[in-house]
Amino acid sequence: MNRTRIGFYRGVPILLGAAYLSACGGDGAESGNTADTRTDAPAVADAAQPSPRPLPAIPENYSPIGVFSAPFAEPTIVVDGEVVETDEKCITTEDGLQECKPAAGTMALLPDDRLLYLNALEGTENVELSIVAEFGEVSVNDQTRVLSLGNDDRPDWLKPSPLRGGANPDGNDSETLLGGTPLDGLLDTADNTNRNDGALFCSDVIGLADGSVMAVGGTDYYSEPGIDGLPLGVAELEGIKNSRIFDPTTNTWRQTGDMNFGRWYPSMVTLPDSKIFVASGVTKLLKPVYPEEPINSGRNVVQTETFNPCTGVWTQNPSTADRSLPLYPRLHLLPNGHVLYNAGGQAFNPFGQGYDQALWNIVATFDPASQRWNDIGYAGLPLRLDEVGLGQLASTLNLTNLTEDQLRLFTEDLLSSTDGLISSVTDLLTSPGDSVLTTDTLIKAIGGGMRGSTSSTMLPLKPNENGEYNDVELLTAGGVPSYALLTSPGGYLPTDQSRIDRIETNGDQIGYESRLTGALNQPRWYGTNVVMPDGSVMVFSGGTRDGVVLPGLEGAIMTAERFDPETET
Repeated sequence: MNRTRIGFYRGVPILLGAAYLSACGGDGAESGNTADTRTDAPAVADAAQPSPRPLPAIPENYSPIGVFSAPFAEPTIVVDGEVVETDEKCITTEDGLQECKPAAGTMALLPDDRLLYLNALEGTENVELSIVAEFGEVSVNDQTRVLSLGNDDRPDWLKPSPLRGGANPDGNDSETLLGGTPLDGLLDTADNTNRNDGALFCSDVIGLADGSVMAVGGTDYYSEPGIDGLPLGVAELEGIKNSRIFDPTTNTWRQTGDMNFGRWYPSMVTLPDSKIFVASGVTKLLKPVYPEEPINSGRNVVQTETFNPCTGVWTQNPSTADRSLPLYPRLHLLPNGHVLYNAGGQAFNPFGQGYDQALWNIVATFDPASQRWNDIGYAGLPLRLDEVGLGQLASTLNLTNLTEDQLRLFTEDLLSSTDGLISSVTDLLTSPGDSVLTTDTLIKAIGGGMRGSTSSTMLPLKPNENGEYNDVELLTAGGVPSYALLTSPGGYLPTDQSRIDRIETNGDQIGYESRLTGALNQPRWYGTNVVMPDGSVMVFSGGTRDGVVLPGLEGAIMTAERFDPETET
């Protein structure tokens, strides 16, 4: 589940909120209707006004075809406290374990053009029989590095401090099945070591307005069931509540406020006021059972939270902001300040992960002002749910938001749009001539809905005739589709299908339509997209099938592809 985040393009509102953040002006208060606020968090240091950066320029010798450099690797490994220079990937320690060079599992571009990267699944090389049986014991917290590329792209590395992000040095308060009972610790190894209680694997990273980078969530590894001293058990990957901030001026990590929920593989978005919105993640990946909160068992974290960079405090949003989403949901900030969920994310195809995962097929927007979600429609299809009284469908079906007020809102919307619902369904099924049931629509339906492990990339914004940026186009390419089964996920093999979703904003009004583009040259599971200086999109990496269900059976895709937005091929 390697994930690459390049640049701060997700932080479009950074410029809008820079003044707010630098001065921490206004009352800085959270919405009065929040359900729970963390007050035990240390405040973030005063944020400095970000220094202006020159506008990017396309070099005269720029070529859209591009060329790869020769591969390179960090030249040293620290083994038993000594720095060893080696070309090898790993070196065996005195204890017989493999100490390896960290990989760039997640990357972020720093303001000075250096790259911060985080390792992923550190300790995998020490698995001998089964990662499920052993990784709760052999895993360790992930290392971090800062990479500089000098003249002629000459690489140079720096080790941040603390090297592994610094989360939970005294251990994590793990949510084990027998936690809080006299049998706590009898059938798990959560407390046998602190070396793997604060891993950065499956955290999300985001750029803050002062140029620092925040990493939220991550992994607490242990075996459950498992017995201390035995090397085998059943691994558990528990999402943690930690938030760490990397300061590129000092190359150091510091801890800031904890979230209210442990999250493994969440997603963050910077809001127009420079606050950070977080959604999804899961608290226990393999055994999501929570005896103290049974309503949250069997699915991902539905509660959302908002982070105030001026105070270092996470605030749980009201229940109207709850939503069931896949892991690492593809979220984007729209020009009107709403957050769009584009029906993409991580799922364990073809077996699934949550009992309510059919709701992941629905494209939706979140309004930070009203703290409500609005359902737009089934991804890729023309039927608009919010135009036929079903804009509150997913929110109403969510058990944590099943209130009298929510039922009233849903009923009022539905009753006021009954005629529109009947007309839309009738048109969808029976309209002659210009019927939406064309070959194009059927192809979109087969590849529509929630895409597992897909890419979702915002193309460069274009102003209208008044110089306003109101419309957004998002490129979705590859991934594992639901194959129109109305469940998610529905398949195991990826698709080559590519589409563009166009979202038009006019105040709080949202327009949505999809169109097919040229297909990828090969089906691709979990490709990574990068927007290039000329507006084209490069697609790197990926696999030939879902690599989570049966690890090792997928084939690595070594070739890159380029998408031209002008020709849509």
